[in-house]
Amino acid sequence: MLVTTVLTGLAALTTGVFAPTGLAQPAVGALTLTKSASPQVGLQSGDTVTYTFLVTNVGAATVSDIGVTELVFTGSGGAPEADCSSTTLQSGQSTTCTAPYDVTDADQAACSINNTAVATGKDPQMSVKSPPASATVVTDCAGNFAGSAFLPAALGSSELGGLFALAPLAVGSLGLGSLGSLGALGAVGAWALSTPYQPPAAARCQDAPYPIVPYLIPPCPKESNPNEPSPAGP
Repeated sequence: MLVTTVLTGLAALTTGVFAPTGLAQPAVGALTLTKSASPQVGLQSGDTVTYTFLVTNVGAATVSDIGVTELVFTGSGGAPEADCSSTTLQSGQSTTCTAPYDVTDADQAACSINNTAVATGKDPQMSVKSPPASATVVTDCAGNFAGSAFLPAALGSSELGGLFALAPLAVGSLGLGSLGSLGALGAVGAWALSTPYQPPAAARCQDAPYPIVPYLIPPCPKESNPNEPSPAGP
């Protein structure tokens, strides 16, 4: 009976002193990340986007080796590398990291750049990672089509003056308003504008009253009667 009592007491003492519930849990760190980008819209090739990352230690332990890791980046120039003003955060402290990125031609054509990242670090016990944060910037992709350098090439002629001067007469219901609209040109089809119809040289009038422009080729007079215009096409 005495042996049983002693053993029972020892078991109770051991459980009370060494059980996990009797030990204080170690302090751990925890990170949050807020991400932004500037400028956000109207970006063109050669412009620089500055990404800003605000990292905060919301845990109870100090977090060191603070950094930013990109999870998703759709830019064609490679993910930007963030530089942090401080790499060690006490509980409640924050630091700002920045990363520049230069917009490429491919980025502008894609119309946007998407970016998702996490903040990382280490507390005395383990590695720490924040929930992901994202930022999206919008490029001036419409400028690739309607810009002054692109549009003449797309139409296949540098004689834009002749094109717009003749538009009300030759195009009829389209009118100048429709020709000047990106939406109307899109309805025609980008494929048509990139490969405009060009008749063979022999089919063009040698004495055309205005420069030869795709889609506005003037009818040639008949050889037998130069004063009689050719019949209208279908």
